[in-house]
Amino acid sequence: MERRLVSLQILRFLSAAAVVASHLPTLAWTVGAPMAAAWKLGLVVGHAGVDVFFVLSGFVIALTGPLAKERPSAAAFFWRRWRRVAPVYFVLSLPMVVGEAAVGPLDPARLVATFLFWPALGSTFAKPYLFVGWTLCFEMVFYTAIALALAGGRLGRNLAILGAVVAGLLAVRFLTGWEAARFLTGPLFLEFGAGVALAAFRGPIARLPTAAGLALGAAALAAFASEAALGACPLCTGADTDLGAGDLARVVLWGGPAAMLVAAALILEPFVRGRLARALAIGGDASYSIYLAQAPWLVLTAVAWEVLGAPRSATALSAAGLVVSIGGGLLIWRTVEQPILGLMKRLAWPAMRAAATP
Repeated sequence: MERRLVSLQILRFLSAAAVVASHLPTLAWTVGAPMAAAWKLGLVVGHAGVDVFFVLSGFVIALTGPLAKERPSAAAFFWRRWRRVAPVYFVLSLPMVVGEAAVGPLDPARLVATFLFWPALGSTFAKPYLFVGWTLCFEMVFYTAIALALAGGRLGRNLAILGAVVAGLLAVRFLTGWEAARFLTGPLFLEFGAGVALAAFRGPIARLPTAAGLALGAAALAAFASEAALGACPLCTGADTDLGAGDLARVVLWGGPAAMLVAAALILEPFVRGRLARALAIGGDASYSIYLAQAPWLVLTAVAWEVLGAPRSATALSAAGLVVSIGGGLLIWRTVEQPILGLMKRLAWPAMRAAATP
């Protein structure tokens, strides 16, 4: 991308925090702190942070891949994405794998989902050992598709071939119900497509009046709030259990408002300035670590709550869990993610390192 968009970084941070918030009812349950049903419904919508991430991913990948001023090779593009996503995820997954191995045999399908990003080895969805990694399975398929589209510098031809492949997979899906075909044609991939569309029309979108940005943002937030109030959110939370194969409702109810939020951020970008914006943008830089490392920090919060004999207050516990998870994610970003990224740049063999230079 030509320049850093602070508004999108802030949206990353808020999305990561929303995903953490969606898991707070479980945190309260583990220590016997009852949470009001209304709060549970409201927090469930935090799962939509994943949908915002998918739209943002489509936007960024389009601008750094097919729509880049200097279009990268397929190998350079895929290497940059793999290097950015996989190593830190593997490092944070290892403790989970070791912990599971200590109590019983490891599941080959879950190992494949964890380290090869392929969750459809068997007849059911295999969960990665670091559970939030289910989203990376979708991300990696999207990266692979974009890399294939870039292969040989024949973008138009490659897109036509990919379209034919998708049509074939759709036929296989509806004729056989094969799990791999269901995964590869899951509706959630439409959210990446929405991000690509926003990138393709980013110029006209950014020139829309400020009022349009405010209206889009308000409409998206109102949609999320009304869906929570009406109890529609449980319709949207199945992607982590069935490959997203039946999640058209999620794409409509959460993916639509997510795309509206990204568009609003593009329109309002000129007004996102100041110290607070810069501080929140740092949270966006750390959003990947906040997202990946949330489970251990929430567990640590629950353990500390028990050891300290803190009051059984769902509100206080949830606030503590959110603060600890965000702070812990920032710590992981500084001490694990950034060093790993620096190491990957130094360890890359010269040809690939040169190819991966923006």
